[in-house]
Amino acid sequence: MRSTQLPEDYALTDSMRTWAEKNVPQVKVEKEFEKFCDYFWASGKTMVNWDAALRGWLRRCIEFKGACLYTKDELRLKDLAKEYMANGFRKPMPHENSTMYEFEYRHWKNVKDRVPIRDMSVVRELVKAKTA
Repeated sequence: MRSTQLPEDYALTDSMRTWAEKNVPQVKVEKEFEKFCDYFWASGKTMVNWDAALRGWLRRCIEFKGACLYTKDELRLKDLAKEYMANGFRKPMPHENSTMYEFEYRHWKNVKDRVPIRDMSVVRELVKAKTA
């Protein structure tokens, strides 16, 4: 293989996001990807395998000052979101930290457990009959 410059249409793939989530969960991948592209487009450096170069960048960025990393609270919020969304709860709001999100989930769960689910079949039948 021969070395090439970073293609203009180089994109962050789902497989790379999955790899990053597993191997460098503390890195804000979208922001580091932007920095990676800007650096290589500006420098004109060439590489043989751009995916491997990106993986190396993401592994090493943790050691550098100015890296785009999640805070401990943001990592906790990500973990809570995975767990809570699997139980049917909503995504975290942009303004929420992990404490707020956890509080809202507990409230939602308590209300959900106490309130019986309504049987809406009669309403559905009325709507169906009216629109038919």
